[in-house]
Amino acid sequence: MHNKIIILILGILILSPIFVSALTFQHGSSRDITQGYDKGWIWYHAYLKNDHTTAYCFDNPDFVDILKESQETQREVIITYETYAFRGFFCMTSEKFDNVIITDIKFADDIHKV
Repeated sequence: MHNKIIILILGILILSPIFVSALTFQHGSSRDITQGYDKGWIWYHAYLKNDHTTAYCFDNPDFVDILKESQETQREVIITYETYAFRGFFCMTSEKFDNVIITDIKFADDIHKV
């Protein structure tokens, strides 16, 4: 009986960080034109033309092509983002920016095409 309790406690201790790291605190989207983007040590960062307070962090290199085209052609993008308990912890930018994690990017004019 004691072995089962110990195994249960160990399982909870091992799995708890995984569940906590998946907790989201914020979910939203922004529609704007890409001002710029860069690559840090671990995370990429995107900045929007009319949002001077948020750094949009991402780890999917496929998003770079969309951001680049948005910046060059002035096409609007819709960025979907979330903030997590621990994911994105190493996405560090200037203290003046709020950091959020991009989960998806689409061109705004592609949304209504059927």
